[in-house]
Amino acid sequence: MTKEEKEAAALEAAKLKAEAAAELKEAGTQSVETVDPIEEAKEAARLHEVYMNERLPFKAIWDGEKYKDDIVMTINGKNWVIQRGVEVLIPRFVLFAIYDSEDQKIIARRTSSGFEESYKKTMAANMM
Repeated sequence: MTKEEKEAAALEAAKLKAEAAAELKEAGTQSVETVDPIEEAKEAARLHEVYMNERLPFKAIWDGEKYKDDIVMTINGKNWVIQRGVEVLIPRFVLFAIYDSEDQKIIARRTSSGFEESYKKTMAANMM
């Protein structure tokens, strides 16, 4: 947005505010309280960051066989190593990444199983 566009937008906002104040004055209300959308967006972003960085308890299963190694997550260049079988506090965004990863593993297993079944049927049909 150019400087002229910003000035035009500010002027338009001031006009709208003045019109709203005039309407409220006619209706008997004293003042108009405005909210700056940029400040509102900044506050929303700050609250979102606080929410996503809140640390939550998490305990990954450990069975000594398939699920015995630590979970290693790399998010935006930062590594997180989560020990299995021990309750740890991790940021919410890491927990969401773990959940997303597990969901993708399930989808991959289902897809792979479907391809295996299709291949077996095709091979069985070709053998006859």
